[in-house]
Amino acid sequence: MSDEAKQDNAANLRAALFGSDASDLENQLGSAEEQDSKEGSGARTQLLPDGVLMAHLMSGVVYANEKHRVYQNVLARQTALLGKFKDLGLYLEIDEAEGYAYLRSRRADEYDEEDVLPPRLLKQVQLPFITSFLIMQLRQKVLEFDRSAEPHYILSFEEIYQLMEVYFKPNGDEGVKRRTISGQITRLIELGLMRKVSGGDGERYEIKRIIKALASAQNLEAFHQKLDSYLVMAAKKNGRKLEDGNDE
Repeated sequence: MSDEAKQDNAANLRAALFGSDASDLENQLGSAEEQDSKEGSGARTQLLPDGVLMAHLMSGVVYANEKHRVYQNVLARQTALLGKFKDLGLYLEIDEAEGYAYLRSRRADEYDEEDVLPPRLLKQVQLPFITSFLIMQLRQKVLEFDRSAEPHYILSFEEIYQLMEVYFKPNGDEGVKRRTISGQITRLIELGLMRKVSGGDGERYEIKRIIKALASAQNLEAFHQKLDSYLVMAAKKNGRKLEDGNDE
């Protein structure tokens, strides 16, 4: 999806939620982002209308280091925002330790009466196995980054390639592998799980912290159990042997 299409979708959603005030919200959103970039994380927090905060959250994850003023407002207004989002079938999740806030769909058991559950606004995305595989491999790298207290989770394309090598058949076409991995990276950027980093040699990408919410340590373990079974089947199919339970 192009950047223009994403902006149009976000604008249409804000218009549907906030009606005739949507254009005013657009202006306030723009000015809030510009002010954040000018003032930085040390700026005095200026109060923003709840509608602006809701529109930011509906547009994607709000990170403290990217939208400091918006994030601080979300923290200050989280009780009020929780109530407003509940009417929309959404739940506001805030991870202050990691510095981000995002929305998820509420479950039916989070309502007193199931018949008041509104239609789902956030669509669930069914990911192919290769995309899930990459997400879990990146999540594993995040654990390693955390152990070494790295402030940013940045990998080169070659490092991501090495993480994905085990997924492909041995002696496969190198160009096909690289194009496939590049396509998957683009997919994760569209999903807001990665971003391309400028500067340095070669292609470099930052893993966004929201990946921790998407892939917990518990489902990481479950995925690796599934992956072990997959590698065993793949090895048998390709006539290969496994050493110590791992694919070569």
